[in-house]
Amino acid sequence: YGQFELATCLEYGKKDNRDGTALYWYLKSAEQGNPEAKYKIYEMYKYGLFDVAKNDELAKIWQQKAKNAGYFWL
Repeated sequence: YGQFELATCLEYGKKDNRDGTALYWYLKSAEQGNPEAKYKIYEMYKYGLFDVAKNDELAKIWQQKAKNAGYFWL
């Protein structure tokens, strides 16, 4: 889950993370089954965070993926 840690550092370490780098690494972590990464992707699409275009349809998909993976906040 190193990709998740890297994405988190990019998300919170950069004041202006507008290049999609955090999303890229969250996606890599999600591909390996990380439920928290799936939830972070949901949040990015739901709220349009870090220049990720707000997309309710993709947000619902990632929310369900996080839930199916056992993310405990859903």
